[in-house]
Parts: sequence; structure tokens; C-alpha cells
Amino acid sequence: DEKGLLYYRLDPELRRIIQDSRVFGRLRKEVMFAFTSKYALALYEMGEKRRNMQFRWSETFDVAELRELLGVK
Repeated sequence: DEKGLLYYRLDPELRRIIQDSRVFGRLRKEVMFAFTSKYALALYEMGEKRRNMQFRWSETFDVAELRELLGVK
């Protein structure tokens, strides 16, 4: 507006998804910008989301699942 204030609103569906989410990851921009591959960034995001999971110490993916998670054809 003319006072230099920005107003925004989150879609109700997005608010519901955020409120119900139980998986969060803290991403550091310095690390994100250091990657030269979009797949490296995707792996970093996957790792950060899983870092503080209480009851899961490891995960096993077959190649097809990992490709899907990374968006690889």
C-alpha cells in the first residue's frame, strides 16, 4: 500500500497442509547455493527432512523410488 506495507494471505488449503505437517527441515542457503546439481539439492532436502525423525534410523529405497523422489526420468 502507500505506506510501504505488504499484505498477504495464505490459501486455506495451504494453511491446513502446513498445520497438519509433521516433517520439517531447516535448509541453509549457503549449502543450497553450493550445489551444482538439482539432484544434490534434492538429496540434501531429503536428508534434512529426515534428520530429526525420532523412530526411523534408516530408510531403504529401490532405484525406482529414489528416481521418483529426485524427479529423475
